[in-house]
Amino acid sequence: MIRATLVSVTPKNTSENYTPNLNKEDLVITKKDLELQLKDMNPNFLQGLIIRTIPNLENKKSRDYMKFSPAFFSIDAMEYIVSLGVNHLLVDTPSIDRLLDDGHLSAHNIFWETKGKALNQKTQNKTITEMIFVSSSLKDGAYLLNLQIPAFVSDAAPSRPIIYKINEL
Repeated sequence: MIRATLVSVTPKNTSENYTPNLNKEDLVITKKDLELQLKDMNPNFLQGLIIRTIPNLENKKSRDYMKFSPAFFSIDAMEYIVSLGVNHLLVDTPSIDRLLDDGHLSAHNIFWETKGKALNQKTQNKTITEMIFVSSSLKDGAYLLNLQIPAFVSDAAPSRPIIYKINEL
């Protein structure tokens, strides 16, 4: 079981950094919002970070994301997540990067601390789980996470995350 924190954020236009440069229509998960949502959370529950975007509508599960550009993480937000020591990031977006980012994968490379997209042995056990759905009935806070990843030798594998609410310790 992984100690994890669930937070809800509303993506927005921002002046935070991203490569390539942000467009005026981009909706971004920002460092500022993450800091605000995490300020009162137990730091012992940041091995995993589960991010639910608002609005949290059921159509997230079947939306055509090529027609409606999904939110993604600013460089500042991803650097902040790494600074917290997060090893398992779970998000309800199709990617932590802009879908059409000219192959930069800026947020992925920051999370895995890769230079030139080369494997970093120190971060090879970190995970990103995209396209999750967290019911609005679950409150932000501390959870235990069972990630359930099959033993594939690959750069991507399906997972079945299950979270269990716990009382604060």
